[in-house]
Amino acid sequence: MFERGFSPSTATRSCHFRRRHVGLRRRRAHRPRPQTGHPGPRPAPHYQHTEIGYNYRLSNVLTAIGRGQLQVLDDRVQRKREIFESYRRALVDLPGIDFMPEAPWGRHNRWLTVITIDPDEFGATREGVRLALEAENIESRPLWKPMHLQPVYRDCEAVGGAVAEELFEKGLCLPSGTAMSEEDQIQVVDGMCQ
Repeated sequence: MFERGFSPSTATRSCHFRRRHVGLRRRRAHRPRPQTGHPGPRPAPHYQHTEIGYNYRLSNVLTAIGRGQLQVLDDRVQRKREIFESYRRALVDLPGIDFMPEAPWGRHNRWLTVITIDPDEFGATREGVRLALEAENIESRPLWKPMHLQPVYRDCEAVGGAVAEELFEKGLCLPSGTAMSEEDQIQVVDGMCQ
């Protein structure tokens, strides 16, 4: 009846947590929100968390949209895999560029096409490539900034994190929207190889 790891006591705790923090969200609602993920200037090229917020709701409208999107999920995953494969074919022979491998026991949905850039081998840093693409009006983003490096957690103890830090330093998310054309991808590859 319940998904693995989800029990009636978990559901009760989740409901309590939601009731407690919905009020917190409503009390905070009058404060201006940071402009992340919206048009206009961003404070950083990566996702930056400066305050803790809670928003676990899913409205009926969003639920209906999500159910509708499930009907085309296989098509979207297939298109994401095609985009990844196109990038891989175009960039695989460049020194210092690596792609996330696919595990032999699973099938990656390729939600994002992420590369890692070894600056010594490639001749440019991840940030240099990102800025070159930006100069061509192509948006790319660094791989997610690790939580222990986020400003909101700067005073918290962290254990480990070296792998996440290296991925953040070298990882770049390439444009991979399902509406991308082959010409769009060629423009991205050309922008990287300048």
